[in-house]
Amino acid sequence: MATEERDDALVAALNAVRLPDPPADLKAKVLARIAARPKATPIRPLRRLVLPLVCASAAALLLVILASGTRAGRPHEVGPSPAQAAGTLAPQETAAWPLLSRSAALTIRRQGDRYAFFVAAGPGAPELRWEAGAWDLLSGGNPVVLRRRAGATEVGLWAGGTQVLRVPLPEK
Repeated sequence: MATEERDDALVAALNAVRLPDPPADLKAKVLARIAARPKATPIRPLRRLVLPLVCASAAALLLVILASGTRAGRPHEVGPSPAQAAGTLAPQETAAWPLLSRSAALTIRRQGDRYAFFVAAGPGAPELRWEAGAWDLLSGGNPVVLRRRAGATEVGLWAGGTQVLRVPLPEK
């Protein structure tokens, strides 16, 4: 209990001390000094506004780039879709590809999963046919360049509505 009495005595002594009065013009001087300071540019609010805008713009640009290069089943691949593949150019060096099969009407050369079919030209020339869905047409004309998909097993030559040649292909 002696501690509480000492605390009360100390509080009473501190309350008895008279505070000095500030000079009468102190408030006016302080306000004048504050008003005389140059105005600071609001960098922090500007930074808070610009940084999110820059990040949002970068994210939007990234999404546009990724979306423009994405196709169904083939994300991030640049080039025409399979529906437009007939208009693309295939390498014309197909004559240098390894020989797979040769006959009077058809010569087949292979480079990886790409096949070049050279059909004999002339009157009544046969027509090259292949399994729908098993090949991607890379280049039409002569040679016809096709990319083999899983499941492709053969190609055929047709003349006058009848099959004149059937060429089975090696396993992929």
